[in-house]
Amino acid sequence: MINTVLLRTPTVRHSHSPALKVSVCILLLLISLIITYIKPAQSYAQHDQQTTEQYQQQLDDQIDEQVDKLDLSLLDAFYRSVGDEDSIYGGGIVDMLKSILDGSLVVDEGTFLTYIGNNLLSSMLGTISSLSIVIVVAVLIGVVANKDYADNKSRGEIIYLACYCLIISVVLVSVINLADITRNTIYSIKTLINVLMPILLTLMSAIGASSSVTAYQPSVALLSSGIIELFCIVILPLCLLAIVFSVVSNISENIRLDKISSFIHKLSTTMIGIVFSIFTSFLTIKGITASATDNISIRAVKYATRNYIPVVGGYLAEGFDFIIASSVLIKNAFGIIGLIILLTIVVKPVLKVLLYSLALSLVAGFIEPVTDKRVVAFLSSTSKNLTILYVSVLAITFMLFIIILLVMCTANSL
Repeated sequence: MINTVLLRTPTVRHSHSPALKVSVCILLLLISLIITYIKPAQSYAQHDQQTTEQYQQQLDDQIDEQVDKLDLSLLDAFYRSVGDEDSIYGGGIVDMLKSILDGSLVVDEGTFLTYIGNNLLSSMLGTISSLSIVIVVAVLIGVVANKDYADNKSRGEIIYLACYCLIISVVLVSVINLADITRNTIYSIKTLINVLMPILLTLMSAIGASSSVTAYQPSVALLSSGIIELFCIVILPLCLLAIVFSVVSNISENIRLDKISSFIHKLSTTMIGIVFSIFTSFLTIKGITASATDNISIRAVKYATRNYIPVVGGYLAEGFDFIIASSVLIKNAFGIIGLIILLTIVVKPVLKVLLYSLALSLVAGFIEPVTDKRVVAFLSSTSKNLTILYVSVLAITFMLFIIILLVMCTANSL
C-alpha cells in the first residue's frame, strides 16, 4: 500500500505541470503581443502628429509667401479712409487678414448689433433736431394760418406759404444731404470693387479657376462702370425730381402734380427691380456653371499629374494641393474682409436715410389733425420718395454681396 501511494504521488504532480507550462506560455504570448501592438501604435501616432505639424507648417509658409506677393496698399488705404471709428473691426487689412487665417477674429452678433446701435443713436439725434422745427411750424400753420384763412383768405394763404417755405427749406436741406451721402456711399462701393476684386480674381487665377475668372470679370466691370453710374446719373436725380414735383404740387390747391411724382417714383423702383433681377440671375447662372467647369478641369489636371508623371508625379500633386489650399484660404479671408468693409460703408448711410424717411411719416401722422393737409401730403410724399435712396444702396450692396459670396464658394472643393 505504501508503495502504491508513493508511486501515484509523482504521477499527480506530473499531470499538473504541463498545464501550468501551457498557461504560462499563453500569458507570455499575450504580453508580447500587447507590447508589440502598443509600440507601433505609439510610433504611428507620433509619426502622424509630426506629419500633421509638418503639413501645417508648410501650409502656413505657403500662405505667408502668397500674402507677401499681394499688393494690399490700395485696399488698406481705402479701408483706413473709411475711418477706424466707423469700422466694425478697428485694425488694418494685414492684421484683419492674419486674424481671419488663424481664427482669432471676433465679429459676433453682439459686436455687429452694438455697431448698428451706435450709428442708429447718432442718426436719431440729428433727425430729431431737424424735424422738431417742422413740427413746430406745422402746428403754427394749424393755429394761425387756418384762423386767418377763415377771416381773410389771401392773408391766410400768405401765412401758409411762408410757413410752408420754411418747412420745405428744412426738409430739402436734409434731403439733399441724404442724397449726397447716398451718392458718396455708392461711389465708395465702386472704389471697394476696384480695389478688392482684382485681388480675389488674382487668387482665383492662382487656384486655376480660369473659367470663373472669365465669368466674373464682365460682371464686375458691368457693376462698377455701368450699373453704379446708372444709379448715380439716372435713378438718384429721378428721386430728387419726384420730391421737387411733390413740393410744387402742395404749394397751392390749384397746382396738382401728385400723379407725376408717383409716376417718377414707380419708374425708379421698376428700373431698380429690373436691373437687380437681370444682373443677379445671369451672374448666379454663370458663376455656378463656371465653378463646376473649374472643379472638373483642375481635378483632371491633378489626377494626370499624380498618375502620368513618373517618380515625381506624387510630389508635384502634393505641392499643387498646398498651393490650392493656401490660395483658397487667402481668397475666402479676403472675401470676409470685403464683406466687413462693405457693411462698414453701407450701415450708417442706410440707417440715416431709413430713419429720416420713417420720421417724416411719423411727423406727418402726428400733425395731420392740426395742420393743413398739403403739409401732410408733402411730408408723406417725401418720405415715400426717400425709399429710392436706401433701396438703391441696398440693391448695389446686395449685388456686390452676391459676387463676393460666389467667389468665396468657387473652387473650394479642389
